[in-house]
Amino acid sequence: MKRSILAALAALLLGFPLCAQSEVETENYKTLSQYAARPQVVASRCVPRSEFPLWISHLPDRSWGADGNWYPPETQRLYFTRVTEAGDTDICWSEPLNDTLWRTPVPVCDAAVSPGNERFPMLSPDGRRLYFSSDSLFGAGGYDLYVATWDPERKAWGAVQNLGVPFNSPGDDLFFCETPDGRYSVLVSDRACGKDSVVIYVLRQEVPVFSRVSPEEARRRGQLMVTAPDDGYRFEKRNPCPVPKLKFEETSVTPVTEEVRIVK
Repeated sequence: MKRSILAALAALLLGFPLCAQSEVETENYKTLSQYAARPQVVASRCVPRSEFPLWISHLPDRSWGADGNWYPPETQRLYFTRVTEAGDTDICWSEPLNDTLWRTPVPVCDAAVSPGNERFPMLSPDGRRLYFSSDSLFGAGGYDLYVATWDPERKAWGAVQNLGVPFNSPGDDLFFCETPDGRYSVLVSDRACGKDSVVIYVLRQEVPVFSRVSPEEARRRGQLMVTAPDDGYRFEKRNPCPVPKLKFEETSVTPVTEEVRIVK
C-alpha cells in the first residue's frame, strides 16, 4: 500500500501518467527482461519462507539471527537491517570500537535509504559486492535483488544496480550470495511456489552474460529449472543464533527484532 501511494505521488509531482503500482512493476519487468542471462542451475530446494536463511548451509551454524540478519563470527564490519522511524527497514553498517561499543550505524548508500524495505544484506567473500533485496527501488515486482559495488578510491559503496532477469522476477526475490569457494551463487525466490514457501536455487557461479531476448524467452529463463545437476552443494538446516544486543556510540540501536520473515 505504501509503495502504491508513493508511486502515485511521484507520478503527480513529476508529471507521469498515474497508474497502479502493479502496472508500474509490469512495465519495469518488460524493460528489465529485454536482456536476460542464462545461469546454470545445479540444484534447488523448496523450504518454508519463514526459515529459509537457516537453509543457506554454506554459512556457519548459529550465524543467522532470528531477526533475519547474518552475524558472522569474528566480524570486523557488520551489515544489518534496522527499523527506521517511518517503520520501514534500511541497511546500515557498523564496526566495533572496542570490546563493548560499536560505531553509530551508517547507511550503506543513498539507494538503501529509500521509502520502503531493504532486507537480507550479504557481503561477497572478497568484500567488493553487497547484495540485498528491496521492495521500493526500480524492480520487476515485489522484492527485487540489487548489488552495490565497493569503490576503493572513494572508500564508499557505488551506485546500486538491479541484478536483472532471470535473477529477478515478478515475484519476491529475496536473497543472493556467493559461496566462499567461488563455485556457486545462491538465490532465494518465491516465483515457483506459494507465498508461504520459497525455492533456494544453487547456480554455478560465473560472470552472467546478458543477451537480447523475446518476452517469451525471458519468461522461460525466469523459471530457473535445474539443467546442470551437481551435488556439490548439500542442503543442511542450520540453527539460529540469539539476536545480539549491540551497544552503539551515542545511541542504542537494535537490528530488526522480528522472526525470520518478510512483512509486506
